[in-house]
Amino acid sequence: MVNSALEEGEDYDKMKKSIVISFVDKVLFPDIPGIHTRFLVKEEQTGHPLTDRLILHFIELGKVSADRAVEDLDPLERFAAYMKYCSDPQKEDYVNQLLDSGEEAVQMSEHVYKKVTESDLAREMLEREEKAAHDIATMKVHARREGLAEGRAEDIVAGVQQVKRALRLSAEGKTPEEIAAELDLTIEIVREMLDLEAVIE
Repeated sequence: MVNSALEEGEDYDKMKKSIVISFVDKVLFPDIPGIHTRFLVKEEQTGHPLTDRLILHFIELGKVSADRAVEDLDPLERFAAYMKYCSDPQKEDYVNQLLDSGEEAVQMSEHVYKKVTESDLAREMLEREEKAAHDIATMKVHARREGLAEGRAEDIVAGVQQVKRALRLSAEGKTPEEIAAELDLTIEIVREMLDLEAVIE
């Protein structure tokens, strides 16, 4: 990426400066005081810098503590404290003190954080609404299926009962016509029922 910033044939002294800033939620360098460290590319023994075009910054949030009063923090420490505690509900009072300090970086971060969290909340609510709609649709489908299955079962049971009644009436000597009249069925259905005698038994 650094090399790609050069035009073809350009010398390395034309290379644009690359600055890397890393926020880490732990302590990387316990022997170095302060939350901010800055690294250059240097020769190991003499410390002669190879280039000033590459700088690595580390902000160690692990060294940030809410025990320090906001007014005792420098601007970077306030910003780092906000970064560490902005989403911690137990540190809400401390975050409000950071916001009240008027630190520009903290104010800007709060604005961005609110926009991001509002977007996340809106997306989460939309996902919940979609899930609820799917759940309701699924329950309706299951209820309809269960209802149909229950209806079919009831129809089958009722049909078997009708056949048994038709067979009983036939065993009593009644004609298909008489059975049809008593059961309020057509003669064709009664004859089909009487043909099912061997199956029912």
